[in-house]
Amino acid sequence: MDRKAKLKQLFDQAKHGDEKALESLLWEHFNDLCRYMTPQMPTDLKALISVEDVVSQTFYEAFRDFSKFREKPEGSFTAWLKTIARNRMLDNIRKLRKGENVNRATNDNAMLSGCRDLVELLPDDGTTASFAAKREDAERALQAALNQLSDQHREAILLRYAEDIGIDEIAERMGKTRGAVRGLLDRAKAELREILGSMSRFMSAR
Repeated sequence: MDRKAKLKQLFDQAKHGDEKALESLLWEHFNDLCRYMTPQMPTDLKALISVEDVVSQTFYEAFRDFSKFREKPEGSFTAWLKTIARNRMLDNIRKLRKGENVNRATNDNAMLSGCRDLVELLPDDGTTASFAAKREDAERALQAALNQLSDQHREAILLRYAEDIGIDEIAERMGKTRGAVRGLLDRAKAELREILGSMSRFMSAR
């Protein structure tokens, strides 16, 4: 079976609810998406945003929203993935440049080394277990997942787990009550669990 026929078969199976087929369909596009995104990545941000992380974010979103996709002309699925990837890259760029300089972003990424144990802090519900065996994949997935959080959720997580700051000081820095900070952290960790659970099927397969 040639690649075109294989992609068509996987797509048809995925549209009928076969999640394994959808995973395989997305992975068939991994190299093409990386090649597409690489020349579009700003030179000064290549050390901060990896193409692989953008593609992982793309796969997460495509897996989540696949039921909404309606294929029209041939190649529209690939075009849809490229649009998602381009939007995710622009989101990452805006997040790094909005209200902060590249040095601040570099420091945030460096601080993530202190977040490595966050994966183990998340309750083991079976979805993130594969990350424990692959530390490098876990850290890459965590970076990509953190980038998808809202600014407040990401700030709370980084302050608590990367800088090891107590709840009281976080509340003071963010201008919130202790209860509000605890709520932010709980919601951020729940969102990370969901994102990591979806990403694990992609990150662990590489």
